[in-house]
Amino acid sequence: MSVSSALALVLLATAGDISAHGGGNWNAFRIDGVNNNARRQVLTIQNEMAQIIRGRSDAGEWPIGALRATRDASITVKEEVDEVLEHYVIDGVNIQVFTVLQAEPRAGRTVAASRALGAGIALIEHAASLESAEEFIADFYAGGLTSRLYELLEAHGERMDLYELLTTAEE
Repeated sequence: MSVSSALALVLLATAGDISAHGGGNWNAFRIDGVNNNARRQVLTIQNEMAQIIRGRSDAGEWPIGALRATRDASITVKEEVDEVLEHYVIDGVNIQVFTVLQAEPRAGRTVAASRALGAGIALIEHAASLESAEEFIADFYAGGLTSRLYELLEAHGERMDLYELLTTAEE
């Protein structure tokens, strides 16, 4: 038997143990780390958007270069959060049902993290679609899409905090 044939047999024999996205190695500590990282990223997005809305950022270049980096970092963090959600789904947690999320607050926090990051990414992309910081600010104060996405970002971030308190109380 050649080396390549032996390697192929080993790979086939272990294929059942291989699973995507880290498999079953998600524990409470790792999930909390992912959620804490997501919360920090949500706060970063909120801070950057607030600076623009208040006119305190250098909007000479639009969209602001830092927004691209924040969007890219947010996408990376959201991918990891979504891997945790996949873990919950594989384990049979119905992440679509509110009462289930109340009973499993760590899962609820992860759902809120995914939604907050999704809103933040959409907000950054919406900002980039506008012509200027002034247009972004005007849209915010007019109650347009900018303000609705910012409110979603903030609300889901607050839900993350609530689920964190519920997780702590449960343990």
